[in-house]
Parts: sequence; C-alpha cells; structure tokens
Amino acid sequence: EKEAEKLADNVYDSLIHQATIDKIATLGTIKPRLLLYTGQYGLTFFFSQIFNISLTLTNKLLLPLLFSILWPSSLYYGLRYGLKWPVKISYLSVLLSLIIGFNFSIMTTPQGLSFLLLAIFIFLLPEINKKNIHISFAYLIALMSLTIHPLVGIPLLFFVILTNLNIYKNNNIKNKIFYFFIIFLSSISLPLLFIIYEILKNNNIKEIF
Repeated sequence: EKEAEKLADNVYDSLIHQATIDKIATLGTIKPRLLLYTGQYGLTFFFSQIFNISLTLTNKLLLPLLFSILWPSSLYYGLRYGLKWPVKISYLSVLLSLIIGFNFSIMTTPQGLSFLLLAIFIFLLPEINKKNIHISFAYLIALMSLTIHPLVGIPLLFFVILTNLNIYKNNNIKNKIFYFFIIFLSSISLPLLFIIYEILKNNNIKEIF
C-alpha cells in the first residue's frame, strides 16, 4: 500500500512538472521566477532539442534512461575499483541492487533526478577519496543536484566541501575553524532555505515561525 502511494505521488509530481515545462515552452517563463527545479527543466529542453523529440516524451524518458545507464555503471565502478571487489561479485551486486524498489526512477521528477545524482556520488566516493576521480567531478554532481532539487543538493554540496577538506587536509588552525564553520553552516542550511524561499514568495516572515 505504501509503495502504491509513493508511486501515485511520483506520477502526480511528474504531471505537475510536465505542465510547468509546457508553460515555459509556451510563455518563455513562469512566475514566480524561482530557481527551484531549473536543472531538470534545462535538461529536458536540452535533450528535446538535441534529439528532436517532444518535450512530453523527453520528460517521460529522462530519468528512466539516465537511471538505466548511470546506476549500474557507477555502482559497478565503485565496487570494482573503489572497494576492490572481484569482478563477478561486483556484477552480481549490481544485479541484486536492481531487485530493490526504484519507484523514484519510474517517472521523471526533480527529486528522483537528485536521488540518482546522490547515489552516483556515494558509489564513486571511495575513488574520490583516493584521488582517482578529481574532487571537481564531485562538485559538478553537487551543483547539478542543487539546481535540480535544493533539498538534496544543499546537503550534498556541504558534504562535498567537507570531503574536499578531508582529502586535502591541512592541520593549521584556520582550516580547522573553517571545517567546523562548514559543519555549522550545513546544520542550518535547510531551515535557512525554507525561510529564504518563503521571503521570495512575499510571505510574512512572522508566519514562517
């Protein structure tokens, strides 16, 4: 029953974002002009133009196709090269992972896309820590996630910054202070996001609390 509810939510979200994309295609913009979800909308318009297919079809296929390519390849890479698992066990683990319910990847939504990017980062984290994958790639994933869904992108960006500090750590007092400042900032970032969002919507700040 819970799985059915989640699937229904994903379908509803996908339809809402499809309507938004159609409105942008017609009017050139939407109001209020907020930066939420622009990453997904940008990808949808980009692939629609590149492959000369409709926005509706592009939106439907975007996440399922990206998931089918990026999930198994990044998971295998992380297990085989990051954790040094044997080839057969790595392949088997990828196959077994597909048994898990992946309702988030059935319909294209900003949340689903950001979850996929988060998973890719986690899978590749061992190689990033070993400096076999440059930290700039992790920043790219975090920034993409930030433009797609800030609730995932903001914590991920702070985690990437902390990962960067750990990889290239320097034990001087300034770096230690900066490290704990980032931890503090990350702890208040999401409540701060909600406050800023409500202010941009011209809501009374007193009503937020």
